Amino acid sequence: MDRQLALLLAGQATIAITAALRHYDEITLSDHLRTALSSRSVIDQAIGILMGQQRCGPEEAFALLRAASQQRNIKLREVAANLVATIQRRPGS
Repeated sequence: MDRQLALLLAGQATIAITAALRHYDEITLSDHLRTALSSRSVIDQAIGILMGQQRCGPEEAFALLRAASQQRNIKLREVAANLVATIQRRPGS
């Protein structure tokens, strides 16, 4: 009888743990997607800024961002965010 109860409780615990892990995975995925979308927006803004400043196409502008990221050893989204923030702080922009 004790063994059957233990097996039943173990089964219930397994179900609860599995549900908790799935919930955690969904939250983590949601956070990652939110970060990716936010990063994409900032990167697109930075590409537009560079296209205007350098009179180049989007591929070249992205290459400039990527090169700056690699040279400074900073994530691309941070380089893009810094560029966008710099432009936003300029008087008359």
